[in-house]
Amino acid sequence: MKTIVDLNADIGESFGAWQIGNDAAILKIVSSANIACGFHAGDPHVMRKTVALAKEKGVEVGAHPGLPDLLGFGRRRMDISPADIKDIITYQISALKGFVEAEGMRLQHVVQHGALTAMAENDDKLAVAIMDSILEVDPNLYYLAFEGSHIPEMAREPMEQVTVVTGILRHKPPSWRRSRVLVAYSTAPEHKKSNDLKNA
Repeated sequence: MKTIVDLNADIGESFGAWQIGNDAAILKIVSSANIACGFHAGDPHVMRKTVALAKEKGVEVGAHPGLPDLLGFGRRRMDISPADIKDIITYQISALKGFVEAEGMRLQHVVQHGALTAMAENDDKLAVAIMDSILEVDPNLYYLAFEGSHIPEMAREPMEQVTVVTGILRHKPPSWRRSRVLVAYSTAPEHKKSNDLKNA
């Protein structure tokens, strides 16, 4: 079987007067991108602008929802119930989906950000909440799981209705890949997938 590599990156992290990263340059070399949805980074204007730029470059778009922690870039754990997590994720996916559809595109996938990943890796109820959010917004969305993630198996029942694509982290990995506990890291995220999201 032919293997196609989909180069993926997190973008859309600027907000207000603060410019973070160089999305225009990144979008020249990736084939899919995870756009921040306003809670850990990004804002409505940045979301719209980033989606439009992704369309211009022919890049597939995914939602990158995180915890409501702009100050900590979504990398601090929070004591949040599964019900609240579901609403937080549904809200963010839906917001980005609106901008994507306004550009005549289709939202392709979802991958959660930062501490939310570590929290869900250790709590099956949170893992289920994330999958339930995806199904609630659009059951045709892919879920991008990092290599070695336990989330798909922990959320087994809803995952039966969600297509999972596994990605390989190409930056310094957070320690949850070994201990399932997230630590902060500074290298910009970049993913490499053995599955082709575009042609799946």
